[in-house]
Amino acid sequence: FICLASKQITKEAFERAEEEGRPFLLKDFVGKGFLSWWCDEVLRRRGGEVIHFVEVCGITGKRGLTESTMEVFADECQKLSDRQRFAYFQGDFMATEDAEVMRLLHDNLPEPLPRGEQDFFCIWPRKIAPAPMLQIAGAGARTQLVRSGLEAPQWILCLTGKMRLKLLPERCEAGRLAPLRPFREPMGVFDEDGRPLFTVCEHLLSDVDLFAAEMAESPITHLDSFGPDLQRFPEASQLPKALEVLLKPGEMACLPAGGWVQSYADEASWSLQSFYANSRGLNRILEAVLAHAGQKEEIFGYSSLPPQAKVEAALSAALGRGHGGFSGGRSVLARLRSLDRENTKAQQETFGGDSCAVCGRPARTRCGRCRELLLCSAECQQRCWPEHRKSCVPAKKVIAA
Repeated sequence: FICLASKQITKEAFERAEEEGRPFLLKDFVGKGFLSWWCDEVLRRRGGEVIHFVEVCGITGKRGLTESTMEVFADECQKLSDRQRFAYFQGDFMATEDAEVMRLLHDNLPEPLPRGEQDFFCIWPRKIAPAPMLQIAGAGARTQLVRSGLEAPQWILCLTGKMRLKLLPERCEAGRLAPLRPFREPMGVFDEDGRPLFTVCEHLLSDVDLFAAEMAESPITHLDSFGPDLQRFPEASQLPKALEVLLKPGEMACLPAGGWVQSYADEASWSLQSFYANSRGLNRILEAVLAHAGQKEEIFGYSSLPPQAKVEAALSAALGRGHGGFSGGRSVLARLRSLDRENTKAQQETFGGDSCAVCGRPARTRCGRCRELLLCSAECQQRCWPEHRKSCVPAKKVIAA
């Protein structure tokens, strides 16, 4: 892992790490107070929402879905989850009512991360775009080992608690990943019964649990203390050594496309993860979409199209698979975009009043020196002071007659 602290998170360093194809860790770019507030705000807005969380037997690996409200689950999983029996929730975070709180979080992410028009996933219809995914996990919980079919890089941000990631690299000797015995899961639009209507790619998943067995941890890094259950999966001994990283609140792992990843909660934790599509990785993503669509012949003039037009062509090919070909796919794409416009017109809840100049939360105070800069907390005041001090002019005192 390449580790970049807040002052080292420059566009050049970010691009260099991406070009090397190595995972990297970003630290100290956002305050823990903001992250804690953000999680509380999510519970305030969505705490009463009915969710389906995954309940797992850590010994057999048997999984089941259970229903609860988000608020009750977040509270219970802190008390009842352990390595033998654990639970976690994963859900898309793209609803209209989430737009404002997501914007606040995005505004506090490192500058080099693509956002807005820089992220080409933002021009995909919301129904098929990879949405940011919120994860709430109890202590000992581990997700399923997965390799995304999107062929896109992703980031995973630890919001609260502590969590680990294990990564199996994309490039390794032939046959080394065969013990994973992967199965496929489509990504796209589904009907009410969960059957896929339109798909743009397929993810690969494995039942091999890289955190199943406890091992002697490294006395220096305190990592590599877990491994696969070789009694259940003896072939897993042939797997290449996984990279492992420990994430604390406010730390983000950026992972290259193509690798396998699994997360483990050292303690009850919240995290958010998202894929992104910048100009460097766009062609690889669209090639995967076209391959999934079975587009063997090159689309006329495709290589000379601008990026946005390439996105339109690739999605039309994928959506038209089994639905009238390319022209049918364009009709489906137009309908999905129409639904997005209708949702955009819907009234969105926004924060009232003035906002903190640093993180965007509701402001509670002002800079004590200039009395102009709006702030929400001492944490944000400390974060902005090195820059703000250059322009901070003491407010004039009014002397009563």
